Amino acid sequence: MKLRAPELLLAASLSNSDGRRLPQICAATAGGIALLALIGWQLHARFLGGQWGANIPMAPSTALAFLFLGGALFSYARWQVQVFSRRFAMAAVSLVFLLGLLVLGQFITGIDLGVEQALSRTNESLGQAPLGRMSPLTAISFLLESAALVFLLITQRGRYAPTAAALLAAGATAINLVVLLGYAYGAPLLYGGTFIPVALPTAFAFVLVGVGQINLATPALPALRAWSGASMRGRLLRAFLPSVLVLILIVFRLDHIFDQSLLMNQTLWRALIVLAAAVLVVAIIGWIAGRTGAAIEQAEESLRKTKEDFRRSLDDSPMGIRIFMPDGMTVYANRLFLDLFGCDSLEEFNATPPEKRYTPESYGKYKQRKERRKRDDFVPPGYEISIVRKNGESRHLEVFLKELLWNGEPHFQHLCHDVTERKQAEEALRRSEENFRRSLDDSPMGIRIMTADGETIYANRAMLDLYGYASVEEFATTPIKKRYT
Repeated sequence: MKLRAPELLLAASLSNSDGRRLPQICAATAGGIALLALIGWQLHARFLGGQWGANIPMAPSTALAFLFLGGALFSYARWQVQVFSRRFAMAAVSLVFLLGLLVLGQFITGIDLGVEQALSRTNESLGQAPLGRMSPLTAISFLLESAALVFLLITQRGRYAPTAAALLAAGATAINLVVLLGYAYGAPLLYGGTFIPVALPTAFAFVLVGVGQINLATPALPALRAWSGASMRGRLLRAFLPSVLVLILIVFRLDHIFDQSLLMNQTLWRALIVLAAAVLVVAIIGWIAGRTGAAIEQAEESLRKTKEDFRRSLDDSPMGIRIFMPDGMTVYANRLFLDLFGCDSLEEFNATPPEKRYTPESYGKYKQRKERRKRDDFVPPGYEISIVRKNGESRHLEVFLKELLWNGEPHFQHLCHDVTERKQAEEALRRSEENFRRSLDDSPMGIRIMTADGETIYANRAMLDLYGYASVEEFATTPIKKRYT
């Protein structure tokens, strides 16, 4: 199956452990909450579903929907590219969507099909709100989060699918965060009327699923991409922002819990609140430091080892390596390069003028290349130079030139290979060929070399003089019958 750009971004995000872990944890936790609620209904222990005091429990239909939704999210997050996983997720989320439509349709039309009553097997009510029934607000949240997962599943078919998924998940998460705040401040929403309120475990499960879906969608959204991945910026954002929000909620909750009218000294109370906030800030910062400090130290150690490995690869290279600035100043040279020039250190090499490093002919070409680089003209990436070592010995080098960044600045790199022995072998072969050719040319006997077809390819002077021809071409173009009696 061919993946397009948005899905490739999502797949890339899931290649690291952080991107895979959070949605799976959220999905598994939401599914666990739903499973506890179902067990509570079966064992008549509704406190497992959130029926604490005057709080309404999670309905069995809601718990079933969360099992399907959590299973779909977990399957997609863990095995995103598997065809079976995607088909299972699509089927499960479709059931959740249909259940949400059914409940919302019953609420709008006032027609009860009896499905939820069959699951809960009770006609009890909490105040005026019937137990075991899904809240219309819960049905709306299921529609939003199931649609969000559908958009994640069809990311490859739509450019804006990740954006739609993030917006839908954020909407459901925001609705249920408001519900959670109501419970936190002791004023849960929609209690006291006929409208079925959202149970506390239900709101918490919706927030978990929404966070997991947003985490899956953010890599494909440029505005939120900094949140995803294993970068330090993403780690700090994910650590600091939620912690600061939690801190603010805790401070306001403390201010709400204690009845300040009973306090004799309002100033002392405010000072205690500030002190508690400071303690929480220190605790949060300590937790974040412990969480990110190890990652920073690991990154620094990895960077140090990478630099050491890179430097070692240069030092131990079988080729001479030199890094120099555009003006010719050398900033690095490995041991082999210094040995080629007979220098003991980089400082000694830099102290030697260029005209003393090259033979006169190579020095002239060096100046031409330097001028070309100044004018940004083309300089061949490969060429040969002849150098003069400190002891006066001449060597021939094959050089490859490459531009690179060194400490963030543009530099040039020389890769040098000593070809002196090869040049000497080539020169010896050339002289041997010249001597052989001269021995043929100067032979007192006529010598002729021809192909198997009789075509003459060489004839020395003595051979041509025997036939009275001025050149090999004339000899070769003369018919054989004219050369013989």
